[in-house]
Amino acid sequence: HGVYLIFVGGHKALRFLYFVIWLLCVLYAIYIILQAAVAFISRPTGTTEQLVVETDHGQDIQFVKFPTITVCSTNIMKRSFTETDKSISALWYLISRLKVMDPQYVSHVLEHPKRFFQSYCDYHGVTFEHLKNYTVKEMFERGGPDDNRLVYCKQRNIDCQDLTESYFVRETSSDGMCWRVNPNGSMYGRSGEWGRMELFFFADIQDYTSTSPVYGYKVKFHDSEYCGEGITGAHFMSPGFVYKVDLGLTKRSWIPKPIGNCDANAKKSTYGKNSEESCLKECEDRYMNKVCGCVDLLPPHNHHNYTACTIGQYIGCGFREMVHFRMGLRDASRRHGTGEDGCSCSHSCDETHYDVKLLSTSALSPVWADDLSRDKWIAEAVANFSQPSFNISYNVSSDLLKNIVILQVEFSTVFTKEFKQIVTYSYSNLLGDIGGVLGLFLGASLFSVLEFFQFTLTSLHKHFCGREDRPKTLPETEKLSSND
Repeated sequence: HGVYLIFVGGHKALRFLYFVIWLLCVLYAIYIILQAAVAFISRPTGTTEQLVVETDHGQDIQFVKFPTITVCSTNIMKRSFTETDKSISALWYLISRLKVMDPQYVSHVLEHPKRFFQSYCDYHGVTFEHLKNYTVKEMFERGGPDDNRLVYCKQRNIDCQDLTESYFVRETSSDGMCWRVNPNGSMYGRSGEWGRMELFFFADIQDYTSTSPVYGYKVKFHDSEYCGEGITGAHFMSPGFVYKVDLGLTKRSWIPKPIGNCDANAKKSTYGKNSEESCLKECEDRYMNKVCGCVDLLPPHNHHNYTACTIGQYIGCGFREMVHFRMGLRDASRRHGTGEDGCSCSHSCDETHYDVKLLSTSALSPVWADDLSRDKWIAEAVANFSQPSFNISYNVSSDLLKNIVILQVEFSTVFTKEFKQIVTYSYSNLLGDIGGVLGLFLGASLFSVLEFFQFTLTSLHKHFCGREDRPKTLPETEKLSSND
């Protein structure tokens, strides 16, 4: 391959020329190989995409796993509850301001919490003494919207109760008492109207408190392994509208550490499957429990046996430390777990998401509303929402359109998008690049490389030891016989 000519070639000038060309090829090959090695060490990644059809669910037609739907009313605390006690009304207003980090209240809580609470009570003429053993969860459960504000749930025009034993549960979150529809992911859908689910909510707008900025509901679509508190991406629904949602199922697989960023050994958090939002909530609970001995709200999966903060603990510690923690998340060192009380989060290596396309219309027909109001079951349900003692009165035919929220959910396709993160430069790529460079510039293969080392060692041995392998001469008797 030219190397032989460097050592035993003809004229010295020709041998030198061969050596220079060989040396240049070797240097360039080393440069290319080093670049390939650097690329391999950095382990660049990419994603692949494919469409698959979910396995049949015991029938001849394709089904897709229906999402868990978390719906939360923007009216976390009913007016009919807060007006029963002036202290509850004042307390709830304070809680709502602090939860949205109102600067007017946050600064006072951080500087002089006890003095602030006392002056707040004096100003409103109330006391929190008789409420100090209550928890925020108990307030949500007593003062939040009732179960029957979800008037009905149907799928394929069949009552959801006939499809599954428990089609919804109530879930306590920072958004109050939410409805968790299809909580265990046991319901399946199909593309188009055949697999459509319809949810009918009554907004009860006359029972809203002054702390509720807008009427309506927030809705999230997610896999059943997640909790509504542990994910972001809520969609807003206003009363008087019909919402149509087209869903698409997407699954993502990520490469675990150290190549990727996900944690293959991560266990489920107290807020369900790992996500950035669930991790932040878990960090806040851990911090609150460490400093105050209690947490804001008990997580759905209370593995650590936390206790919920009472109002007394909130006033003494909880409000101040909750504000302190949430303001601290603005610090990058805390977000990435490098500072004091840091919060280092990693996501799951397998994720399931639902792509949402939401359309709405307010063109509800009054004729349709009149027909609906004549339905005995609907009429009784709406009439029960009236509370004359709190000046809440609903005339079925006139108020139905103002309070109705209809959510229609269906799949636009039975195909599932699957994204998979892969290493784009692997061992085989590295070996292929090295082999290609050696073959192109040096004419080398695996065997020729071995021959090169053998030849080099043999040449060095001959040069330094002064030995040559001479051809053997024939014996004298053979010479004579050959001459004859």
